[in-house]
Amino acid sequence: MLSFITQQHSNSKGFMKRIWGLVRVILITVFSDPKTSYVINGKKIIVPLSHAVPDYISSFTHYDNLPIRIANFFDKNNIEISCVDVGANVGDTLALFDSHNKIESKFLAIEPHVKFSKYLDLNWKSDERVEIIYEICSSKDEFSNNAFVEKSGTAFINLNDNGEPIKQRTLDSMLKELKNLKKPNIIKIDTDGYDFEVLKGAKHTITNNMPWIMFEVFTIQNKNYVEDCINSLVDLKNYGYSNLFIYDNLGNYHGNYQIDDIAFSKKILFYQLTADSFYCFDFLVVPEDFSKSFLNDELSYFINSCRDATMFESAKKLID
Repeated sequence: MLSFITQQHSNSKGFMKRIWGLVRVILITVFSDPKTSYVINGKKIIVPLSHAVPDYISSFTHYDNLPIRIANFFDKNNIEISCVDVGANVGDTLALFDSHNKIESKFLAIEPHVKFSKYLDLNWKSDERVEIIYEICSSKDEFSNNAFVEKSGTAFINLNDNGEPIKQRTLDSMLKELKNLKKPNIIKIDTDGYDFEVLKGAKHTITNNMPWIMFEVFTIQNKNYVEDCINSLVDLKNYGYSNLFIYDNLGNYHGNYQIDDIAFSKKILFYQLTADSFYCFDFLVVPEDFSKSFLNDELSYFINSCRDATMFESAKKLID
């Protein structure tokens, strides 16, 4: 029944969406956020009823679609996926990257939040291709006091002296211990404001493997946000990346830019920090050998997704 309610709330509009939303809120309150499920690429994903992703996927055409397009690109070019998911949450993004369900694919899911890691276990622990680590991925190997702030199916880290001591390790350190996944070709990071710290702790992994890196650019509780973002881009440039693909928080394509164009990066960060009701960007860096062909695929995908014939023709003129 709860899966039915999740589906109805996600697919309804207007008045009926409000009705199903009210039913959902009542059930979350009365039954302490019970389990529900929805299907991604043929795989059932179990989530808490409060999780917002099923609704976002239904409401926004391009939301969470980028991992599928990356997986399709890898499949088209006969590349086996070896993916690290930092901030794996319940494992929904793993299902997107695993859209071709290949036995050769390998995954590492990193999720320290107790509630979401339990759902991650339910969804993926029985899959031999997936290894799971329940620690904070950061820039240092240490213990620190942290509290998690949870909202709508996600959580961010709040460094807090009154919080629980939680082990932190760098991605470089974590990968040393793994049996099956030592050379990732995809790193996805979504930690609600902690992504720059993850990148700092992955220097060895990045420079040795030059993976595709998808990370969230989010401002939560970071007074040095602009400096951290610019420094991360400079580091990635020094590692050998030159192309930066930018998407908004709903998955819409913003453009492909030179990673060392710091003046432009500052302009879009200014937009992010001052715009009303805009949350974050997703940045994607792609190895030089693949950037041109992936760009062509992205332009084709977004042009063909235009719902209006006039918009389609106008968008097509921009790249001809």
